[in-house]
Amino acid sequence: QGNIFLQQKRYQQAIEQFQLAIEVNPNSVMAHAGLGWAYYNNGMVDAAIIEGKIVMDLEPNHPDLPVLSDLINQLKRQRR
Repeated sequence: QGNIFLQQKRYQQAIEQFQLAIEVNPNSVMAHAGLGWAYYNNGMVDAAIIEGKIVMDLEPNHPDLPVLSDLINQLKRQRR
């Protein structure tokens, strides 16, 4: 459900769905990645960075990792 909201650009609803999924399964890489993208698209940069780091820790070979890593580094540079 979170991914559907994400595709529909209904970011707050996506955030809520991904948070519920994480409550059920805290180690869900898919839920953390989706939550990170929802946070990012909703302008919640710090929260997006945290979720990106969680994805990196949970699954170092995740296919979104290069994009997430680049995005996190860009966001950190922008904040300096």
